[in-house]
Amino acid sequence: LSGADFTLTWLPQHAAPTRAAATLYLSLILLQLLLAFTMPGHKQMGLPVSSLGGRALEYNCNAYTSLYATIAIVAALHFSSMFNLAQIIDLYGPLLTVASITGFALAAIIYVTGEGYRMSGNVVYDYFMGASLNPRIGSVDIKMWAEIRISWILLWALSVGACAKQYEVYGYVSANLILFTYGTGLYLNACAKVGRASSEASVTSADPVRCVGRAVHPSDLGYVFSDRKSTRLNSSH
Repeated sequence: LSGADFTLTWLPQHAAPTRAAATLYLSLILLQLLLAFTMPGHKQMGLPVSSLGGRALEYNCNAYTSLYATIAIVAALHFSSMFNLAQIIDLYGPLLTVASITGFALAAIIYVTGEGYRMSGNVVYDYFMGASLNPRIGSVDIKMWAEIRISWILLWALSVGACAKQYEVYGYVSANLILFTYGTGLYLNACAKVGRASSEASVTSADPVRCVGRAVHPSDLGYVFSDRKSTRLNSSH
């Protein structure tokens, strides 16, 4: 396809945002935000933050319990036929677009409402590097939530969705896809357990990054869709 054909024909047909994709993606966002507020976890104080006058922030490291609550909820929906995991692959293009729009929108909101710490004056640079060091909704740190609770859960959801789609089409799941899903599951589990078993190290090592100004990046809410094309390809073999 030429660039014009890709933009004018392929994208509208295969990647235009749809109500189904928006509902699915935003439901995940709301579920993860709810779990971040309500699930039990280890309370850990971060390092002193210079922009807050040396005050340390408290973090509720509950990614581990939130992850397994998510798995239980999704499994219940799938096996009760209320939701088919294969839809994640069917909606791959629209989900990519919805995730990208949501990521850029969240980064823009943080940029506009942030305290403007260490701004360079270059709008593009400051937008991507960040205007707010520690954006929060109540007790939830938006940076940690966006990067761990959304991106890595999406990665594993794509893997599991590919398994469901391959089984639906071919009646079996290939060995390479099983291995890929197993690997992404291990990685997600490790990311979640850092907040429980090694919370002191994870939170205190993250705070210096925040002091430099690393922001909520547009890719935090959806880069796995473009970075993990092999998952979708594996589902068709």
